[in-house]
Amino acid sequence: MKNCPNCGALINDDQTTCSVCNTAIFNDINQSNNQQPNIFINSISNDSEQENKVYEPLPNTETNNKDEEKANVMTNILKEHEEKNNNQPQKDNSFKSALLSIIVVIAIIVIGFFGVKFGFNKINNGDDKIINEVVNQANNYTNIIKNYMKKFDYKTNQINLNGYYAKSRTNSFLSIPLSGKCIFKDGKWIGSDEEEISCEKFFNDINNNYCSTVPCDIPSEAEIYLKETYETMKINDSEETITTGTISDGSTLTYDDIICSLSNGNYSCNYKEK
Repeated sequence: MKNCPNCGALINDDQTTCSVCNTAIFNDINQSNNQQPNIFINSISNDSEQENKVYEPLPNTETNNKDEEKANVMTNILKEHEEKNNNQPQKDNSFKSALLSIIVVIAIIVIGFFGVKFGFNKINNGDDKIINEVVNQANNYTNIIKNYMKKFDYKTNQINLNGYYAKSRTNSFLSIPLSGKCIFKDGKWIGSDEEEISCEKFFNDINNNYCSTVPCDIPSEAEIYLKETYETMKINDSEETITTGTISDGSTLTYDDIICSLSNGNYSCNYKEK
């Protein structure tokens, strides 16, 4: 007995047709019987696997194509922009650089010029101030000598006196040295030693005693030309002729590195020549 491969009914081994379903039975029915159940089982198994299988979504070819087109468009735009920049002629900045350099040089020259001018003016102003101060010193000392020769006493404010008051005592006025030329150098006065009143005695009395009454700007060096004169003055409501003296042109007074020369009664002071 065997089963019909179609309906499974039991049929005789020699039957060629199933009496139930009229299915034809071939000679290799045994072989078919042996294989058919396996095919059926495999089919069922495959169907189960198909039902349980999780299918991955197929790639969206349309979206991928759009993204690719977009990327290509952006690439082309960047490429065109780069080619445009490369082909654009570069600006020549050499003229601007040269102009800027010229402006900087001019600015440096102008600043330097005014800086030097300002410094030079400042130096000149400082020198002028010093010179003016020395001129005042020379005039001050000259006036002291003239008052001494007039025999003027600062305490009594009178002239043509025999003495003056200084250092708590009365000092006698000395007569003018007749040599007419007195030189002061290295701290010493030099004149004619044959005269009764030498330059040394005359000027030492002025510098050491007479100048104790009023401030004196004693020079560091000097060459003074003295001349005895006579002057008519009104003293005690009456005119009197008194012996006095003057300092002649050509006299020089030196204060450190500035020398002052007397001309027409005025001093001109300048720095010594080196």
